[in-house]
Amino acid sequence: MPSWKHPHASRRLRAIAAAFTLALVGAVAFAPAASALPGDPSGTLTPRSGVSVGYEAFRTGWGASVELAPSRSSCTVYVTLVVESGGNRTRTVDCGDGPTDVDLRAGLGTGIAGVRITACSWWRCDSTGVLPLMEPPVDLAAVQATLAAQAPGDTSGWTGSTDGCSVPSVPSWLAPTIAGLSVTFEPACTTHDRNYGYYGNAGNGATDAVREAVDQRFLEHMRLICDALPSDRAQCLAGADLFHTGVRLGGGEPFFRTTA
Repeated sequence: MPSWKHPHASRRLRAIAAAFTLALVGAVAFAPAASALPGDPSGTLTPRSGVSVGYEAFRTGWGASVELAPSRSSCTVYVTLVVESGGNRTRTVDCGDGPTDVDLRAGLGTGIAGVRITACSWWRCDSTGVLPLMEPPVDLAAVQATLAAQAPGDTSGWTGSTDGCSVPSVPSWLAPTIAGLSVTFEPACTTHDRNYGYYGNAGNGATDAVREAVDQRFLEHMRLICDALPSDRAQCLAGADLFHTGVRLGGGEPFFRTTA
């Protein structure tokens, strides 16, 4: 019996899949890019006559930056980073502070839907709704073709570091299971590290869509490994689902780190 198998492991793994995340890429310096792209949203909110707030918003890796320019001090602005499958982040800005740059970072989530900016003065408010943010152009079909040609353990075209299946702290009852899965899935984790490093950290495709494609290939690689364990395939597949859920929810910040 493989060392990772645990009584009720499948049920327990699925139950906690959304409760913790897996940090499956090597540590690199965090220095999010902060530059506007053509098409980034900008405009003016007017909560009431004589009161306006100019804004410009743009994507900054695993977050967003919003520049605010209020015309008067008698208003309040609420800036919300809208995160897919995760918790939104909101900052409150007093217009009396004058021109302000608001930086918001996402936590858990599968992508960034955009930002929502609401300006209120007295009892009146004006809101942008959710504003999508521009991402760097990338040939997603070419990325997917490269990923499809990879086998588990492939690190071609990448000279950066990998650290296998690194995981956060987990409950003691689960630690042996996770340790065993980390050994089982090490080739898949190594290639996943390579792809996070090449496409995300090095900026060769740092977009939500590329990250999703990389995570999907990670799942496919783990399932290929499970196919070689026919007697324990069900348990192995449960572990693959857990690891995939972990990177989908917790991989945003590691993917969008940039190399110094």
